[in-house]
Amino acid sequence: MNDVELDVLDRSTLRLWRISNLVGWGVVGAVVAMVASMLTLRIWVVVVPWRGLSGTLAVAALAVATGALADGVIVGAHVYRWPGWVAAGGFVLPALLGLLLSAPNFSVVEVLTISIAPGIGACLAALVARWRFRRRPRALRAPAAR
Repeated sequence: MNDVELDVLDRSTLRLWRISNLVGWGVVGAVVAMVASMLTLRIWVVVVPWRGLSGTLAVAALAVATGALADGVIVGAHVYRWPGWVAAGGFVLPALLGLLLSAPNFSVVEVLTISIAPGIGACLAALVARWRFRRRPRALRAPAAR
């Protein structure tokens, strides 16, 4: 569809739809990622009562991976453009916001150390979203003609 043929109201409506598509599916992906991560943590802590640091790290890594996969699949299947950026932002922004709100007395080094897991999760979510986006039909992922 050529934007030149559209009047002002139609162009504004199309622009609003494009923005709401990115923001809306980004929020849905973020919520699904948080729920999937929490369920994974809850299930694995109850089913496999690992003790010690290695068990805790393994369960945390599994929860991050589950959330990132869920976010990437949801976002990659539904967004109009930039699936990797939307999935990464949808994964890392709530995690960092929760970190900063729950731990205001942490030092900079502690915050950076704790931020490694959301960063890795965001990278994984971006890769999965781009992979899922490429599997869509070409007509659904081609940019609009100018």
